Amino acid sequence: MTLRWRLALVHLALAIIVTGGVSLRLGGGLGEVVADPLLVLLVLVGSGISTAVVLCSGRSALGEMGDALRREREDPADHFAISLPDFTELERPLTDLVAKYRDQVSRLNSEKSRLEVIIESITEGILVTGRDGRIALANTALERLFNLDISTVGRPTAEVIRQASIQEAISTSLAQGTGRALEVEVAGSLRHLDMHVAPIRQGEECVGVVSVFYDITRLRQLERMRRDFVANVSHELRTPLTAIKGYAETLADGALDDREMAGRFVAIISSHADRLNRLLDDLLDLSRLESDQLQVDKAPCNLRNLVEICSTSVAAASAQKNIVIRSDVGADIEVSCDPKLIEQALVNLLDNAIKYTPEGGDVRVFTRVDSSRLWLDIADTGMGIPSEDLGRVFERFYRVDKGRSRAMGGTGLGLAIVRHVVEAHGERVLVHSTLGEGTTFSLSFTCV
Repeated sequence: MTLRWRLALVHLALAIIVTGGVSLRLGGGLGEVVADPLLVLLVLVGSGISTAVVLCSGRSALGEMGDALRREREDPADHFAISLPDFTELERPLTDLVAKYRDQVSRLNSEKSRLEVIIESITEGILVTGRDGRIALANTALERLFNLDISTVGRPTAEVIRQASIQEAISTSLAQGTGRALEVEVAGSLRHLDMHVAPIRQGEECVGVVSVFYDITRLRQLERMRRDFVANVSHELRTPLTAIKGYAETLADGALDDREMAGRFVAIISSHADRLNRLLDDLLDLSRLESDQLQVDKAPCNLRNLVEICSTSVAAASAQKNIVIRSDVGADIEVSCDPKLIEQALVNLLDNAIKYTPEGGDVRVFTRVDSSRLWLDIADTGMGIPSEDLGRVFERFYRVDKGRSRAMGGTGLGLAIVRHVVEAHGERVLVHSTLGEGTTFSLSFTCV
């Protein structure tokens, strides 16, 4: 039965009740009352007013319930209560329903917060792109990998990440609904990324793409260093071995009979053998420093005494080039270090400074305090190092001037040994240089 007919029946019932009541009140029969048109009109109007009052009350209660539901939708955390004196049986299930709805909203918000924390804590860059090519999600790691300092969500991917290979991979995955993996190099930097693209499916339809970026820059650097190391070791060993073999064959072919020439060839063979010995010693030292079994026995040491001992070790080389080593280290400076390892590092730095400083030049050793840290500086007046090479001078076998370095007898491992010695102490080594003016190596120390 429709609502309209229900209201009509209610109206009619009220009219009959009211008419009956009036007839009893007046002491007459129902037929006499119905025969009076004025009285019937009054009864109908009265019953209509009664029905209107009932409907208005229901409408008011429903209006209150609607307002409460709207408040609950806008702020689920608010206390939810509906006062429906005329609809008690309807109030209870609605209240239970809203309570369940509020619990579901609370759980969804909790899951959303947990997911956001997980995504932000992932070290790999994550990029989610919608079917329209706009960014739906990007974590902090992605912004760091691509040096993004602007809001990315909602913007076209091509506008934020200007990399053709990345755009092509995302577009292909969206169009074909397939995943792929590729390696990309970030434009304007030396950063290498391993990119994995996968489609987001909703049924049979591709509604988006998720891309994960792994930073493999360090891995590629290590691979390059390994290749360079193998190539450099082979070259460093081949050069003296070739010379030794050549001069030995010359002596065997009759040069031994010429005493003067034989003596010169033997001296050359001996120098190349010494070079091989130095190379092998440096390789063994570097292997020991890079191993996890390296023991650093720290003890209080007088820094001035360490510098004097190292200066004495290179005194012959400095005297040969008429280079003066000027030391300005306080006599009362005590540092915590392993004296044998620090002596090895300082000797390498002083030897380098003498090799690359012209005859009659100057080498200074002095201390300074910067940011509450003690630094020992070794400065020369040599050729200097180009700015593009400063970041690689501590690599194994890396030489700024390869020909000159080999001619001076260097193995290319000295600065690598220095770096490992300093890092094993938990300290830092820095280099500053101006081309044509000189170079300064700085070692940090912890005072006792």
